Amino acid sequence: MAERGFFRLQINGTPIEDYASLSSIPALDELNINDVDAARFIPYLEGVEVHRLSACNAFTDRSELDSNALFAVFIRSHPQLKELWIPWNQGITDLTPLLELDELEYVWVSFDMEQAIASLDGQDVTFTFEIEGQ
Repeated sequence: MAERGFFRLQINGTPIEDYASLSSIPALDELNINDVDAARFIPYLEGVEVHRLSACNAFTDRSELDSNALFAVFIRSHPQLKELWIPWNQGITDLTPLLELDELEYVWVSFDMEQAIASLDGQDVTFTFEIEGQ
């Protein structure tokens, strides 16, 4: 558990059939979910407060659902987000939904997310934006 009493949950490539139990968690200080298609878990996080998301390659167009649309739904459903670590998510080409988050402090992406990085060019970014692997 984190210092504020919220949970930290890590799921890395774990073969889980149903993510519905995520909806029973009231708040997550950190969700670390890697090698899992975002379309499988995002619907169950709508009412869950999430402060930090680490989701390597979750938004890589593995499903029929558009990664940008999934990403925007997640962002808009979690206005309390403070940190995002989302490298290797080439399916995300638009990071502008992040501009709606007043609490956002840090965002990490990977160098190979060129379109996503370019989507913030000229924008008034109020968070620290890091590009890994340069």
